[in-house]
Amino acid sequence: MGYGKLIAFAGGALATGVLNVASKSPRVRGAMVNCVAKGMQFKAEADEALQNIKDDAEDVCADARYEARVKAAMDARRAEVEERIRAEVEAQMAEEAALAEAALAAEEAAAK
Repeated sequence: MGYGKLIAFAGGALATGVLNVASKSPRVRGAMVNCVAKGMQFKAEADEALQNIKDDAEDVCADARYEARVKAAMDARRAEVEERIRAEVEAQMAEEAALAEAALAAEEAAAK
């Protein structure tokens, strides 16, 4: 055991004895009760503030999760629509290319 721990132990024991003797006085006892009451009130207010912060953080997190789900659903729907449109455009282009080839073939046959 180091000297620091021994000094801390002795200081704690001395403080306990002094507080015990001082608490016999009504003025000191009243002051100590008021200090403890203020400490308890402060702790209750701090706990309430911490709970409010936690609630706000949970709300923000839930909103972010909701927004992420909405964005993912919108992205999936856009991809689906884009794929359908792309297929339609490619089919139209293939049809136009076939018509153009047929017209070219008809022109070549007429030119012969």
